[in-house]
Amino acid sequence: MAKFKGKNKINSVIKLAFERNSYEFKAFPMNSGLGDIQIKDLSFAERVMYGRTDTNLDVVLPMQQFIKPVNAGNDSVSLMNFAADAFNDFKATFQRCLNGGNIRPDDPTLSVIQAFRGYQNPKTNYENYMEDVIQSYHNVFIKDTRTKIITPKDYVEEFKNYIKRMSPEFPVSFTGWHRSKHSSVFSSGLAIDIGGLPMDDDELKERMINSPNFEFYKNAALNHGFSIVKNSPWIMVCDLGSPALTIYHEKYNLSSKKDIFSLQFDKSYIYDIEYIKLILYNNYTILYNRYNYEKRIEVCNKKVNVTNIFRKDLSFEKFNSIFDDSYWIDFYTIMRHYEEGERFSETDRQLFSRNGRKLKKTFDIQRAIGYINEQHRSVYKSKPGGVNDIIKKRIAKKSK
Repeated sequence: MAKFKGKNKINSVIKLAFERNSYEFKAFPMNSGLGDIQIKDLSFAERVMYGRTDTNLDVVLPMQQFIKPVNAGNDSVSLMNFAADAFNDFKATFQRCLNGGNIRPDDPTLSVIQAFRGYQNPKTNYENYMEDVIQSYHNVFIKDTRTKIITPKDYVEEFKNYIKRMSPEFPVSFTGWHRSKHSSVFSSGLAIDIGGLPMDDDELKERMINSPNFEFYKNAALNHGFSIVKNSPWIMVCDLGSPALTIYHEKYNLSSKKDIFSLQFDKSYIYDIEYIKLILYNNYTILYNRYNYEKRIEVCNKKVNVTNIFRKDLSFEKFNSIFDDSYWIDFYTIMRHYEEGERFSETDRQLFSRNGRKLKKTFDIQRAIGYINEQHRSVYKSKPGGVNDIIKKRIAKKSK
């Protein structure tokens, strides 16, 4: 009979919490429930963003030219180049041991290694996410005030109010989205799923942990530079600090974790402004195509006057000409301020905008956006739920 019975379909919140807690502390009892060296808990503090932030906690994404299909009989499953090589060797090792009779070939859970899921393009996922965000903006937020939104500037200005209402739960910048729960470790190109199983079913996790081949699986993963995700043991992630991974990334002239992030990953903030411009333009155009005019009804001296107020159809170039770089610098500052949980005072926010505009005059808008991003990145280590916050709370608790 299964020890771990947690599933999202359990109606009782208390019972589900009990079952989840049971798995958390008993599934891997070594090291007080943390598990041994091969096990990685991606729900703990900054590990939630594993592979999506670099060594300085800057939000990053893989450069597309370094994504490589794995040799898994399915070209649609890809990883970062060095991770793909490591996985291919892991799979070959597993297969040799199966053929040699060193591990059980009849294990229904862990015998044939198959890749079900790997790299997921964060840009594509962000665009899909933003479709839902904008749909809510059109169909809910401005449903009753649409008649007041005529010009592109009306549309963008009202979107600021929407950001304030929805943040930080539903961020709209690419950077804010990518470091949120709406993105995942699969956007990093460092994670691969060999089970294709639902993550909410603890009985399936127990079945895998109890597999006679599980101990070999853990050690083979470790020896090829992978860790096993505690809450989904069929998911492996490249351990960028593993000595076993060195031979794979050095093949691509990457001598350290810092090299990996600086040479094969981009900072996400460099895409933020162009993405939000394009999204707002495309969706203003959708609004125009659906409602190219609004009726304004006024009553004057008991006489009803009806006027049609027309929206303008315009090109992306014309849309861009309405808003100068200073406007987008201010917009970006406000957007990040709200979606990062208003960590700074209003005075600080205005200072960031002013400094950003000065940097734009001296350099360019990208330098300005980088500066504003840096202000928020600099406080990530002290944010609630991070390692430093946890340590601070533990110290405070002990001192009582």
